[in-house]
Amino acid sequence: MKYSIFFSAVLLLLFTNSCKEKPTETKPVIDDEANLQPGRRDYVWRYDTLDTGGEQIGFFWGKSPNSIWARVSFTRVLWHFNGTNWHRFNISNYLVTPYCIFGTSENNVWFLGDSFFALHYNGHSFQRFVLPKPPEFDGIIISGIWGDAPNNIFAVGTFKNTAQVISRAVIFKFDGVEWKIAHTINSQTQSQLSFIGKDIFSSKILVYGYLFDTTNIIPKIYEYKNGSLIEIHSGTECWMYPLLNGRVFFSKGSRNANHMLKISNNNLVIWKDMTNDSVLFVGMLGRHEKDYFTLGLDYSSTFARTRLFHCNGLDYKPVYEGLNVSYKGLLTLPRDFIFPVHLPNGKVLIVRGTLPDSTSKK
Repeated sequence: MKYSIFFSAVLLLLFTNSCKEKPTETKPVIDDEANLQPGRRDYVWRYDTLDTGGEQIGFFWGKSPNSIWARVSFTRVLWHFNGTNWHRFNISNYLVTPYCIFGTSENNVWFLGDSFFALHYNGHSFQRFVLPKPPEFDGIIISGIWGDAPNNIFAVGTFKNTAQVISRAVIFKFDGVEWKIAHTINSQTQSQLSFIGKDIFSSKILVYGYLFDTTNIIPKIYEYKNGSLIEIHSGTECWMYPLLNGRVFFSKGSRNANHMLKISNNNLVIWKDMTNDSVLFVGMLGRHEKDYFTLGLDYSSTFARTRLFHCNGLDYKPVYEGLNVSYKGLLTLPRDFIFPVHLPNGKVLIVRGTLPDSTSKK
């Protein structure tokens, strides 16, 4: 393929959420960042082309390189990779436009989005579940899913009332049988939740969202504990990024304050200050603190360029340059990295890199 020559010269990559099918751990994990080895870059690259009808791949999810799901942005279309081929699924009959995908295994995958339905895949077929709907709301947006067992799955989002222009943040829980409302933010202002995940180093289930008033948007970071939200941080615009080793990081990016942050002793603290770097980094997706990928706006030349970088704890190496890659489209597995490139002809090039088995190397 003609794209192979180009991408082989610019690649080296990895991301995805990881969870175990067992009860939530309560004891924090010892932080061993100092003992982590720099991430490898000796990938073997493969390329597939998907005809998505001009639509972009908005999100990947997978637990294994032999079972990867891709969401086509703002459509009721999914693609699934079985390790050999990609297959297209039209899920229009289920009335779900997936905004997020999550599972505890290849046979327990959830798709939620813009309706009061949750779509479940058991490894063979789809089944639709109903989400509770308060009578005062007529719409919903589900933005994040996380869980640590098939009967302990959480989804966060926002109830909407389009006529009255009001919203209320909500957390749902699946108990193995049905979805129930676990928590709502009942405030005088509008509210929204967009991410949930567990940081195993602080042993906290973290939730990110916003409160809105007539003049301000107020970012919030919470700990979800015993059915309630405990505020950890307020007022700083940032985004949450889970790594495969269980650490949740935060990104706050501007040319005057470019920081990677983490939770420490119940506070949001700066992990890495990159304010003086020539690259404005946005996002952090990968395996651990010395093996991750980030998008960056490179100011080292006359014109700013958007690049995809890999960090191995020692340096940042450019992987890809262009405006057609989003951090939401990156997927990292223990030995694999996948990302989409949206081509000018409307098709999508799926780039898959695999690290050779280190035990087989001479």
